[in-house]
Amino acid sequence: RFPDRYFDVAIAEQHSDTLAAGLACDGAKPVVAIYSTFLQRAYDQLIHDVAIQNLDVLFAIDRAALVGEDGPTHAGAFDISYLRCVPNMVVMTPSDENETRQL
Repeated sequence: RFPDRYFDVAIAEQHSDTLAAGLACDGAKPVVAIYSTFLQRAYDQLIHDVAIQNLDVLFAIDRAALVGEDGPTHAGAFDISYLRCVPNMVVMTPSDENETRQL
């Protein structure tokens, strides 16, 4: 629907966080859709480029916890623990559609 608002950064997780930070600095409200386990690769950028700058970036984290068929490389078992200590970060973990709608 809005192709000019979508950026596919492929397997450049670190770049996705830095790009989102730049967009937020320019007044946009970026959403970073990323697998939990791959966000670990961009943790430094998340902290320095987004959180410490207190930028308005939403991280929509997918594949949190054990994910079965995707295998162990896609199981994001650490996201809640490593994100809870990040400054200016709010971590929400809805368990179903109803809780998600109430965020």
